[in-house]
Amino acid sequence: MNALNTLPVLPGFYPDPSICRAEGTFWLASSSFEYLPGVPVHRSGDLVAWEQVGHAYECPSALPLPRGDAGSQGTFAPTIRHHEGTFYLVVTNMGQEPMGQRIVTTTDPEAGWSDPVLVPDTPGIDPDLAWDEEGTCHLTWRAVSFADGAVTSTITSVPIDPTTGRRLGEPVALWQGTGMRDPEGPHLYRRHGWWYLLLAEGGTGVGHCVTMARSRELTGPWEPHPANPVLTHRSTDHPVQATGHADLVPLEGDEAWEGTRFAMVHLGIRQREPFPGYHLNGRETFVVGVDWDGDWPEVDESRYDRAVRDQEAATDRSFTDAFAGPAGPVASGDEPWDLDDRWVSPGGLARAALCRGKDGVLAMTGPENAALPAPLLCARVRDEQWRAEALLEPEAGAVVELCVYLSPEHHVAVRWQDGQVRAVATVLDLSQQLGPVLQAAGPVRLWARAEPPEPGFFGSQVPDTLLLGLSDDEGAHELGRLDGRFLSSEVAGGFTGRMIGVRALAGRTRIRSLTYTTV
Repeated sequence: MNALNTLPVLPGFYPDPSICRAEGTFWLASSSFEYLPGVPVHRSGDLVAWEQVGHAYECPSALPLPRGDAGSQGTFAPTIRHHEGTFYLVVTNMGQEPMGQRIVTTTDPEAGWSDPVLVPDTPGIDPDLAWDEEGTCHLTWRAVSFADGAVTSTITSVPIDPTTGRRLGEPVALWQGTGMRDPEGPHLYRRHGWWYLLLAEGGTGVGHCVTMARSRELTGPWEPHPANPVLTHRSTDHPVQATGHADLVPLEGDEAWEGTRFAMVHLGIRQREPFPGYHLNGRETFVVGVDWDGDWPEVDESRYDRAVRDQEAATDRSFTDAFAGPAGPVASGDEPWDLDDRWVSPGGLARAALCRGKDGVLAMTGPENAALPAPLLCARVRDEQWRAEALLEPEAGAVVELCVYLSPEHHVAVRWQDGQVRAVATVLDLSQQLGPVLQAAGPVRLWARAEPPEPGFFGSQVPDTLLLGLSDDEGAHELGRLDGRFLSSEVAGGFTGRMIGVRALAGRTRIRSLTYTTV
């Protein structure tokens, strides 16, 4: 087993990566599920250092997210492609009716994307776009059927017009994998007169893997890769697990599918002790090399290891954001908001709750009805050790938190209410105060940090510990701590990762700044 490739190129919650190349630049899109803006897009010149250039979906009308802030709904598994001068991005918006695949386009991902077109009668997830030699576009996806009360899925392809979403023929079933559970994440590539089909199998957990087959025609017969799975870390002690949901990109030219050197991006998780393992920041994006000298590609996990390590050593993801901007709402009508690309909100609920005063200071207002979901303005946690601090000015009647958030049912926060500050944890239907209460008049500095575990004879007893507290002129006061397992995907479920941000439960609070520090 190759023990290299242990660091992601996009740490934090950036799952289901898809990649393409245009004019020597690489472009990558990721799933974002219930968050708006949705589907982050990054670019790179070397596959190692990545810069976010925006989101494919920035307006609520383009991405109507179902059920408010419902966890792990929304955008599933995009594919990004470049064809004849145009970028295409196709994605599933899970929970939206009618269920189908949605395509947006642009000639410049940094300048924004078109309104989406829907491909009708394509229920399912994980869509892909590929073009044949005649210029016909083929949509491939994990089709889902609910016939006779049973849910079945099939890797399916249909020719379409990607500019209108119109289907140009009848769907055909492709290769369904090697027999493992959950064949999904299909990507089709055309090379030397063959269709190559890349799949994820085993489910997006520790059984995850990448498999491949090829055929002269989409209708088959399909010949499996003789070394399937072509990438997996299952049943090994490799520090990166759940490797799968991969996509290929040529390195010898934008459309050089006849070449021999390629790269592959894939998702993975970095689980921590104790047994059976816990990952905290979501499924992350990794890169490996691929050599394709003959009929079949071969993965080289060591190709980018040194470059990724050097990039990580030189990177500091710390930031301070004062949210400065013009007075008024952060977004006008259906327009994109004017915040940095790092900021997102479950269900997009923070859009209507955020407004700057005449002095340009951002304020967030909580719902009048406590039964409604509270707006959260948040960013991805991208480090294993970190600290965050928010400087807040709550008004009378406000209830506001600095929140470490994984889902609506799993979060921990330090909360200000009626001049008192406390740490509270929510796990499913249980809510608990974690420590003492301190008196504090506004403005207040609320903080949270992730602390590494103490090593033990049989390994660590927790993956990390989350500490929460208040800072004032007398120093930092810890108000509670929580076993990090409660905010892991293994406990909470779902497909996302930890976020950090400000959550308004009631009233109005001015947000002076939020600082995130890589420790």
